[in-house]
Amino acid sequence: LLLLSKFPHAYPYTRFTPWVELESSEETIATNLGYDEDLWDNLERYDLEEEVFDNLSSIDKQDAASLGMDGNMWDCYMNHYGGLYWEDMVAEGVAQYWATLGWDQEGWDEGGNDPETEDMYWSDLSEEEKEAAYQLCFFDLSWDWVELPCWSQPQLEKSRSLC
Repeated sequence: LLLLSKFPHAYPYTRFTPWVELESSEETIATNLGYDEDLWDNLERYDLEEEVFDNLSSIDKQDAASLGMDGNMWDCYMNHYGGLYWEDMVAEGVAQYWATLGWDQEGWDEGGNDPETEDMYWSDLSEEEKEAAYQLCFFDLSWDWVELPCWSQPQLEKSRSLC
């Protein structure tokens, strides 16, 4: 529970459940959203996850809600606010966390100037960077892009990879 307390929004348990462990109704909803097993189990591979919640179709918003995710959860856990321009992240109160991870407005909005943290594993981040990443709904397994079947749910003191 210590890990879960670091996040600014409720943890989306269903979205981080491996495909083979989904209930049939959840799998149907995920399929309606355009997921297949590979896209579901491997974060940040599906284009839909690059969209902020407000840009989703009304049907996709309903499906996300049926999987237990509201707009705040989607924007934080699914795209980590990556679908926003810097000024919009300032308005949301999250640009400071990306700045701690080495980003600035020019690099974010125009691209091509990724900070060192983009090529770092979680274990290589400083404690300050990890705390910023938590506020963007990252943790070790999501930061390192570990596929969902390798996760143990972060219900205890910390998460860990099973693979």
